[in-house]
Amino acid sequence: MSTAEFRAFAEALEARGNEPEPEDVRFRRVAVIGASLEGRLMACLCLAEGAEVVLYSPYGRDLEAIGRSGGITLRGSGPIGTFPVDRDGGPSIALTGSLDGRVAEADLIVLAGPVLRQRAFASALAPILKNGQVIATVPGRTFGALEIAWTVRASGCNCGPTILELQGVPYRIRQAGSVLHLSKVRPMPIAAMPGNASAAISGFTRFVPGAVPVTNVIQSSLADGSSVVEVPALILGGPAAPSGATKIPAGGVPLEERQTFRALLGERHLA
Repeated sequence: MSTAEFRAFAEALEARGNEPEPEDVRFRRVAVIGASLEGRLMACLCLAEGAEVVLYSPYGRDLEAIGRSGGITLRGSGPIGTFPVDRDGGPSIALTGSLDGRVAEADLIVLAGPVLRQRAFASALAPILKNGQVIATVPGRTFGALEIAWTVRASGCNCGPTILELQGVPYRIRQAGSVLHLSKVRPMPIAAMPGNASAAISGFTRFVPGAVPVTNVIQSSLADGSSVVEVPALILGGPAAPSGATKIPAGGVPLEERQTFRALLGERHLA
């Protein structure tokens, strides 16, 4: 797949959806997917701004550890305090190991933590996604929004969620026991796909005020120097390409249709 074809694909997705957005988007129900350091931070930031927050993890040990501590404590820069979990009265972060229910009903779904986990989470979310929902990747890194779009589409989702890409994490995080110590980082670029989703960006930056809107996900992705390495690998198909180093285990059969990035694109995307 050539660089020109890749750019054309990105621009086609940027142009998707010409319907005007509401002038004011306020995310009242937020689901944070992944109880990583980034996920716990984002759950606290959203709760601090008055949203109803549910924190999902497929790993019981993660939820049990948070539950035993009674909350998530932040120190340093940003909002300071202990944000309670699973409390009956008053605002708190709800913990869940199920994608049904409150996760499915969320206005905003935040994919947080390592990129490899974001891919798996996006695939698992595909059957329950609905039109009108917004997905945010934190961190988005290089073409994170595009990758989530491919994963959701390849997993059988026919709806078209708006996808936000925050290039990094809003704070540097250092964990000491059950306490997360935050320190400031440089302003982080944020972009939306499709490109006309400025209202969604505005709603999301209520939770991460240091985010700086940019024109599109191409611009936000290239703000990170890692693109020097990642873009060529992405275009060439990565380790699944014939010249890659990944070996097929004994008895395994290579899936030709999955060897390249381009194979994940449908005819509509190519058009």
